[in-house]
Amino acid sequence: MAARGRLRRIGQRGLGAGVALWLAATLGFLCLRLAPGDPARPGDPTVPAAHSAALERLYGLDRTLAAQYRAWMGSLLRGDLGWSFHYRRPVSQVIAAAVPPTLVLAALALTLQYGAALTLAVAACRGRRLRRSFDLATTVLYAMPTFWLGLLALRWFGHSLGWFPTFGASSLATSTWWPWWADWLRHASLPAAALALANLGLVYRLTSTALTEALEAPYTLAARARGLSERRLLWRHALRNAAPTAVHRLGLDLPGVLSGTLILEVLFSRPGLGRVAHQAFLARDFPVLATVTTAAGALVILGSLLSDLAHSALDPRVDHG
Repeated sequence: MAARGRLRRIGQRGLGAGVALWLAATLGFLCLRLAPGDPARPGDPTVPAAHSAALERLYGLDRTLAAQYRAWMGSLLRGDLGWSFHYRRPVSQVIAAAVPPTLVLAALALTLQYGAALTLAVAACRGRRLRRSFDLATTVLYAMPTFWLGLLALRWFGHSLGWFPTFGASSLATSTWWPWWADWLRHASLPAAALALANLGLVYRLTSTALTEALEAPYTLAARARGLSERRLLWRHALRNAAPTAVHRLGLDLPGVLSGTLILEVLFSRPGLGRVAHQAFLARDFPVLATVTTAAGALVILGSLLSDLAHSALDPRVDHG
């Protein structure tokens, strides 16, 4: 019965994720189609009207909004994402090349963010003065926009000190894996650190609060009375009970991390969904923009679903609640 109930809950969450993805795709399509601008009429008076009309017929822009939506949704369900106006190749190829760099940068930023938050939360348990200092620093960081931290990182550590590259994903043409990965990590460190710092504050506060509550719980007080060391209490008991809070927060952080990744890709001129979306926006490339919106929504929804399932596995009270 328990296994059947868990499968039913997984099915319900999967159905909810599917509905959320459909809503994201629909809203993305409508917002882009209703926005000002027309890729067939770039505003250049030298472009003949017959040429613009031919482009509208070629890309189906002369049809009604409902007809365009039905055609696009049907193509999306078939896996046919259309043809890019700007890149002059299938949208699926454009997105397939852009998704991996974005995912890797977001994963690196999340690793730095949660590693730093956990380190600060554990250190804050050792004294009230440290906790106040960390609370103040993380609150200031949380108040700063992601793009502002990215600009500061570019200005100080990129241009002024010259410690990190300021654009691109790699500057080596070698195929040897270790030099290439080292160079890639050097290029990715600055945007990943800026993104991690922008989202560090809230994760630290939640983790620190969960650790404090766990250390003051009755079972912890009983273990301390039996002579268990503070280090063992922290690492073996408190962290285990604070883990579901951090995992649940991961699902809520994904939209902010992904949007920050897209912004920093443009700021640091890195390949990925952000740069593709920026160039497609300037060119009014509707098929690419709609697909990028849908792909970003799918990544966030899938990550939130996996985080929800992991939270349920770590804390059975979520399912039984």
